[in-house]
Amino acid sequence: FGGYVAVRIFGQSMGMALTGVLGGVASSTATTMAMSRQSRSEPSLAHDCGLAIVLACTVMLWRVTLLATAVHPAIFPELFPWILMMSVPGFLFCGWRLWRHGKGRGEGEQAVYRNPLGFRDSLQFAALYALIIFTVKAADHYFGGVGLSVVSAVSGLMDLDAIALSLSQMAGQKQSVALAIQGILIATVANTVLKAGVVFVYGDRALRKTVLVVLALTAAIGAGAAFWLK
Repeated sequence: FGGYVAVRIFGQSMGMALTGVLGGVASSTATTMAMSRQSRSEPSLAHDCGLAIVLACTVMLWRVTLLATAVHPAIFPELFPWILMMSVPGFLFCGWRLWRHGKGRGEGEQAVYRNPLGFRDSLQFAALYALIIFTVKAADHYFGGVGLSVVSAVSGLMDLDAIALSLSQMAGQKQSVALAIQGILIATVANTVLKAGVVFVYGDRALRKTVLVVLALTAAIGAGAAFWLK
């Protein structure tokens, strides 16, 4: 909600770097979609749009970590190193981009962020959260880690926050922190792959050349970490 309010306050006057940071807090998927379409309509902004997308996708990793820690604080020391590793490609790219070209101008298409505390959105999230909690518990009971991996991957495509909260809650009840972390990593990988698909379909060629490499490295590190935990 804080991210939604910040985006509403700053609007389109903010630079692309700030767009990416706030967009990662509000909705990295919406940011990725808007910036990809903007790069297609205005190819000269492709590199600025790439900065915003990578920042949003990297901030998203830390937003999920914060949510998981809020539900089950003991998960943070175990989750932090893996999220840090997944963030390295994004950090390196954004550091290089900001050093070479600055934060980018803040003109272009505005991503559509809906108020997460709106009545309809709150009900939708509550229903999805309840469904994912039920599915996570059922998968863990009947299929164990394999079932949780599948549920995490599918849920990560729909709503990363809901699955992260569900798995963190499960870790607090069962003390299966490693299994919860593995599920969170799989969900973030699935979500990252989804956004790579958005960039591929809607983005300009110049945008795809840079952003897809960063997102691919991020997903590969996350997948490797999940396999290591298994």
